[in-house]
Amino acid sequence: AQKTRKPLVCFLLQAPDETIRQRLAIRNKTGDLSNIRTFAQYAEIRTRYQQMTGVNVVFVDTTLSIETNRQIVFNILAPYKIV
Repeated sequence: AQKTRKPLVCFLLQAPDETIRQRLAIRNKTGDLSNIRTFAQYAEIRTRYQQMTGVNVVFVDTTLSIETNRQIVFNILAPYKIV
């Protein structure tokens, strides 16, 4: 960020617990190679999250369509001319 003189923008992907459970079930049925296989594993990892300070954090609701989120992200990044 210092070299490019652009702000650091982090995107935090979020979904309700029930959505996470459904996605994990689908992953397990399809043989996805994710290292997170159970909701308990996900919940344990989530406890490690700490909000970063000094950076712009954009919360992305992953229950919205990919196209909607893509537009949100591009609109946020557009002023910085990095996309």
